[in-house]
Amino acid sequence: MRYVIIILCGVLLAFAAFVAIDAMSPDERRPSILNSIPNAAELKAMEAQAADACRCARKLEPNDPGRTACWSKFQASISRFPHSEMVAACMPLSPSKVCFGEGVEHCITNDYGGGACTSEEARTLEAVWGTAAHDDDPKSFELADQKMKEAVQAFIRGEKLAVSAPAGATCTG
Repeated sequence: MRYVIIILCGVLLAFAAFVAIDAMSPDERRPSILNSIPNAAELKAMEAQAADACRCARKLEPNDPGRTACWSKFQASISRFPHSEMVAACMPLSPSKVCFGEGVEHCITNDYGGGACTSEEARTLEAVWGTAAHDDDPKSFELADQKMKEAVQAFIRGEKLAVSAPAGATCTG
């Protein structure tokens, strides 16, 4: 008898839940997209965390396990929201972005590539590379890569570089 009462209670609860869900409009049944997208202040904070993480990581060797620790705060921030990641295949930098939401996406750049941690640094590296690299001289690409490495070292030392960007499309805007 006790099992019959438990089963009947379970059936009644399931029926009540069905009725409650059925009474909801389709918009109420679907989780709100606004709850899964960081607000403007959160996005700005995540971008700042990404820049800080990048500055920490670029001081370390590529295989240094400390690089993971550099990114832990940023990773914790983005893990609170459904997101996707994408990378642009560009020369000389390949920026990666983290995007939130469905349909209208809100994205932040979390890594510009090449050692650049901000859009300003990325534009500077593109200008450094573009000034040194010439399509008609394959060896110029090695020089351009070296010039970019020197610029990253200058960023690490806290120096700002003033470089005029050559004309043409860039990947970082």
